[in-house]
Amino acid sequence: MFDLPVLDFTISIVFVFFLFSLFAAALLELVNTVRKRRARILRDALDKVMNDPQNLNYAELLYNHPIIEASRKNPESLPSYIAAENFATALIAVITDQGRKVKITMNADNSAQEVERNIISSGTPIAQFRNGLDTLEPSNFQQLLVSLSQFVNNTDQLEKKLITWYNGYMDRVSGWFKVQSQKILMVLSAIVVLIFYVDFFHLAREFWDNDKLRNEMVRSAVETVEKANRPQDPTEWKNLRGNEVTSLDSLKRDINDRYALVDSLYDNIVDRSLPVGWHVTKEKWKWKGAKLWSWGKGSFLHELGIKIKVLGINLWGVILNLAGLLISVLAISRGAPFWFDTLNKLVNLRNSGKKPKTAAPEPANQLPQN
Repeated sequence: MFDLPVLDFTISIVFVFFLFSLFAAALLELVNTVRKRRARILRDALDKVMNDPQNLNYAELLYNHPIIEASRKNPESLPSYIAAENFATALIAVITDQGRKVKITMNADNSAQEVERNIISSGTPIAQFRNGLDTLEPSNFQQLLVSLSQFVNNTDQLEKKLITWYNGYMDRVSGWFKVQSQKILMVLSAIVVLIFYVDFFHLAREFWDNDKLRNEMVRSAVETVEKANRPQDPTEWKNLRGNEVTSLDSLKRDINDRYALVDSLYDNIVDRSLPVGWHVTKEKWKWKGAKLWSWGKGSFLHELGIKIKVLGINLWGVILNLAGLLISVLAISRGAPFWFDTLNKLVNLRNSGKKPKTAAPEPANQLPQN
């Protein structure tokens, strides 16, 4: 078993970044929920392809289809997820309906008013779909549907092609969502760093000089990793690894785990005197003695390393503090899964070298086997 100060020092730093990245991730999830970003990005992505200026807004028709309507929480909300099978079924129905409508243009005296009436079309479902497709004016969306409907003999084959296209497109949309989320996470990480004053160089100095604090942080890190790696139900959500929720019980357990991790963050800041924050006290969750507009000891400016002297400012202290804050922002913005995987590897390295369990000796009078 390795017991190196350098390894324990690294584990302590990584564990702190892991804790605060969890906090930043919780803020990001709050932003996504309040602003309904997933639902909005999904609708914008479908509008980009299906809002056809030459014809109709087929994204609007798709969202009004009963299959998609059923996934809305209320009539005003938008679904944050549409299954590929539901998308294909609804889109085929929307295009097929276009072939069942006959537009009648009135005389010029009636200002060229158009009315619609439905007709009953005959033929196979794929033939009805193609009839509807023939009513569309040439456009990018119309050409996409034409290419997908080629060389298919029935709607089952068409659905498979639509599902394949939709899944590929959603992969690109997920990439757009992650890029935007990363930008928001960077801003939230900066807010977290400023609120808790997470200075990398200050953390490094404290963990290197304070053996007791370093040992306590390592013990907390090991407990966290062991708890996350504890054998669980295969359907249970591994909240630290980013897999999907597969059951309500798993979701409840994850919520409890998140509360436990928040409590762990609080305990590590207060009980273990984690070298972050503006003089946090356990009795009151506030910044004690941090006078924002004061120039004296314990003030905001003093904590940033700005020391007013007779001949000027300690510029090196300012640069060092700002660099430490910037490193913390960049580190926290990497995300909790990255830091958990790193922490897991370091803890396993620290625990390596343990004496393996010896096998039970065979009985001395055991008869040889033929």
